[in-house]
Amino acid sequence: MNRKVGLVALIGPVVALSLTLTGCSGFQLGGNGASAPTPTSSAASTTTPTPSSSAADTQAANDHATVKAPSVLDDWAYPTRYVTLTQHYGYDTHKKVNDQAFPIFQIGSNGSKTIWPDSVRDPLTDKSAEEVVAHVLAEPDYCAHIAVGLYHTTWVTPSGAVIVVKADNPWLKKWFPTDISKVNDWAMAAMAGDSQDQLRTAKKCALVGAYLELLKENGVQLRLTSLNYHIATDNADMVDGGNPFGTIREFALSPYQYVGEFVVLEFQLKAWPSNCVNQILINTGDGRFARPDCTPPATPPTTTPPTGGPLCPGQTLTLWPNGTYTCKGLPTEDPSHQGNNKPGGNGSAGAQPDKEGAPAGGAPATVYTVPDTPASGIPVGSTPSSGSSPGPNEGGGDGVVN
Repeated sequence: MNRKVGLVALIGPVVALSLTLTGCSGFQLGGNGASAPTPTSSAASTTTPTPSSSAADTQAANDHATVKAPSVLDDWAYPTRYVTLTQHYGYDTHKKVNDQAFPIFQIGSNGSKTIWPDSVRDPLTDKSAEEVVAHVLAEPDYCAHIAVGLYHTTWVTPSGAVIVVKADNPWLKKWFPTDISKVNDWAMAAMAGDSQDQLRTAKKCALVGAYLELLKENGVQLRLTSLNYHIATDNADMVDGGNPFGTIREFALSPYQYVGEFVVLEFQLKAWPSNCVNQILINTGDGRFARPDCTPPATPPTTTPPTGGPLCPGQTLTLWPNGTYTCKGLPTEDPSHQGNNKPGGNGSAGAQPDKEGAPAGGAPATVYTVPDTPASGIPVGSTPSSGSSPGPNEGGGDGVVN
């Protein structure tokens, strides 16, 4: 179900923050969104209420005296460059805790410019991997959604060995939900936490951003999905009248696959060939996490008529099975096709298209070697035919076979 975020102020007075970033002389954070939490001294941990305290005062003192277990996250400072990055993408309000500034969280799935009711956030603006990282840093529901996708991702080496992301990054299991349907619960806890908790949450999301930065950016491509996460359709059209802008919607595994425009990120080491199975996709229309379908179609290539949309405006787009595409002018508009006109009754006929050529990068791959061993670790999604009922994962869960 949808989760509510109480529209109440966090602990600690809100004050204007004027922070000059290290190495950025004169560059300051927005002055209307910083929060300076009430310092918690070591003495506070030993505070004992007086006999005259009320029951409420006693409980409050005990709550205040709770000392959280130290975390490895306390060993490093929130990156200053991530503050600059989030500002660049419109997150102007930040808060400062323990002399560390970080963005004030927003709920991305509650955006004001979403294209579809099941969008996980607003569209990307410059369609870059850097922008994806910025949204991960500032939106806890989006951060957890990407973390779940990464947790269930595997990479394959040229020799066929399998690299399991969750095995090499145990913090993914420790600090994030592993079930996509739990994303809104995790995000609600992040929004409701005190300032210290929010700093730790910001650092967790910084780790997800750092992981994304390890991947190679392969630009924007039109691709077919094999798995994608969206907002659960059973409540995608609902608005909570009592708390319309503080509701965290529920994420789910989509039972339907599609061809869309994506930022393509790939795990690729030096001297490794590019490999479809080592890619993740971020939808430019709403940022949703997806995996590509790396199975060549039965009759390649597939042409999307009559035009190729944003990738090939005004032209025919040929989508090759290896993930590349070719733009080609429409036959009736391209003068080069006129030489192929076949004689008609009056000596002329409609233009005939040239034979399709190979993509710019060379002939499309026709054979994909995907070893059998990754089967237990690669996400598995359903692809129902048109008009069929949603798959078994639509009601929640991550749809992954472990």
